[in-house]
Amino acid sequence: MKHSFIIPLVILLFGSFSACSSHSETGGRLQKETIKVIMANNSLCYYSYRGESFGFEYELMQEFARRKGLNIELQVMDNWNEMMKAVQEKKADIIAANMRVTDERKKRVLFTKPHLYDREVVVINRKEKGIQLLKDLHETKVSLIRSSFSAEGGFTHSLKQRFPDMRFEELSSRGMEEVLEEIADGKREATIVPSLMYKVNRRYFPSIKSVGVVSQTLRFAWAVRKGNNALKEELEQFLQDALHDGYYKKVYEAYFDHLDLFYRLNIKKFRIQYRNRFQAYKTRTMKEAAKWGIDWRLIAAQMFQESHFSSKAQSNRGAFGLMQLMPTTMRDLKVRNRRDPNENIRAGIQYIGWLKEQFHDFPEDQQELFALAAYNVGIHHLWDAIKLARLKGLDEKQWMNVRETLSLLTQKEYYRKAEYGYCNARETLSYVSNIMMYYDILRRENLDPVELKSKKKEEESELKMQGSLKKGDQ
Repeated sequence: MKHSFIIPLVILLFGSFSACSSHSETGGRLQKETIKVIMANNSLCYYSYRGESFGFEYELMQEFARRKGLNIELQVMDNWNEMMKAVQEKKADIIAANMRVTDERKKRVLFTKPHLYDREVVVINRKEKGIQLLKDLHETKVSLIRSSFSAEGGFTHSLKQRFPDMRFEELSSRGMEEVLEEIADGKREATIVPSLMYKVNRRYFPSIKSVGVVSQTLRFAWAVRKGNNALKEELEQFLQDALHDGYYKKVYEAYFDHLDLFYRLNIKKFRIQYRNRFQAYKTRTMKEAAKWGIDWRLIAAQMFQESHFSSKAQSNRGAFGLMQLMPTTMRDLKVRNRRDPNENIRAGIQYIGWLKEQFHDFPEDQQELFALAAYNVGIHHLWDAIKLARLKGLDEKQWMNVRETLSLLTQKEYYRKAEYGYCNARETLSYVSNIMMYYDILRRENLDPVELKSKKKEEESELKMQGSLKKGDQ
């Protein structure tokens, strides 16, 4: 299904493309109020997080529209041929979907100069002890995604020549993220994906690893209809300006510079930071949590997951403070000073309390699980997952069922039919799981500063040796 909405209004519309574009190219300049942009719904291009829109291509295109005084009608698609056909038939103006430049595609659309470069890597499950390098891939079955460069005939042929014992299968109904998840689960042996896609997803699947680069440099660019040189020139001028004024670098760093970090649980760090940092916020947290009938220890666990108890924590998505509130959420909850930790705590607990009330007819022991998930991914994606659970005949009021259908919203087969599209469910499932683990520690153990004082030096020493206790760590 194709999803369309106007930026910045973000109104979701459904159905076929609207009538042909209404712009004029007189004078060699773009004359238009609204442009129609096609994007892919994934973790690299465009996705929704806590009710707001994000994505590398999305933010670049939104800035282009802002500088030109344009509105964007966004059309979400996942098939390259359909994307190009829509542009050729003037049903869309721009493809900004991490599209790779190839000779075949040049015959159908007009590409801008490339603005992103990458190479493809072979990805396996790190439990495969006998595979450390490309030369170890003999007799390995490699699953190729149809939309990838590696699935193209010429490249597949060269791979077979280099690795004659390697077996290949082409998947027509799988997205890259789906296949990476299957490799993490041990359901497939190997695949080939762009390195950025691999790096984004290894945060969620620490069991996957790359064993080497197999492609030449890949070039990614935006595409427009052949003959639409005015729009092409406008896009290229914007990219050039964004490179010169630092905007492109800022967006690139926000999405890709952190990808070499791994987010692993560290229980000792939790104990130390709970003792050293949370005590300053404990009284306020207990008071606000009591207003909403929430166990303050659950809020403490969530606060660590969100910010590591740092009142100055700020994510690359714009979330701020102890409870990592998004700007729109802070406005809605009337936060006057985002740097005031007391206001951040009050608003964060108020928000989690409001979310909990949305599930008032769910079993009491399930309400907080659903509220935590909605806090992370946004309540609309959660409603999609609940609806899907109901359609599958599952009890949609049990988190164990909905977490399964939420995971399905990373797969094309399901998110194309969902009202709010692709959902980065892996992050949400990890988020809820981590919080409940920290919460369980607080319930089972009496983590009191006095009782833990004797362990402080020993644990801090070990953390310093691991390089985990850093100045300004969030």
